[in-house]
Amino acid sequence: MPDPILYPEFCPNPQCPYYDRATAQAAGMWYKPHGRFYTQCRGWIPRFRCRGCGRTCSTQTFSLHYWTHR
Repeated sequence: MPDPILYPEFCPNPQCPYYDRATAQAAGMWYKPHGRFYTQCRGWIPRFRCRGCGRTCSTQTFSLHYWTHR
């Protein structure tokens, strides 16, 4: 099983300047914590808000299992 994702590597919004992974990594903390939610399968999942565009995402957004709806 792959390691869990602890924080997002880039913003999932294509119109955001932090959508580019290199720009986001160079910026450092381009996101801030924005709460969490509970799932029966995975437990507590942290959410984050982008400082550039304001869009929220979770670690599940970047998980392969999210897109396959496992």
